[in-house]
Amino acid sequence: MADLVPFGRSFVGNPDLLRRLAEKLPLAGHDGAALFGGERAGYTDYPPASA
Repeated sequence: MADLVPFGRSFVGNPDLLRRLAEKLPLAGHDGAALFGGERAGYTDYPPASA
């Protein structure tokens, strides 16, 4: 059992991360090149899971 599990990068590519984990849906990747940029791309354009 872990005391702390980091989810920061997973939340970027999966705006519905809690649903994906609860329903065992696949996780989407994220664009690593856009993580620390100053633009909107990579932060607000990931779609939720469709199942």
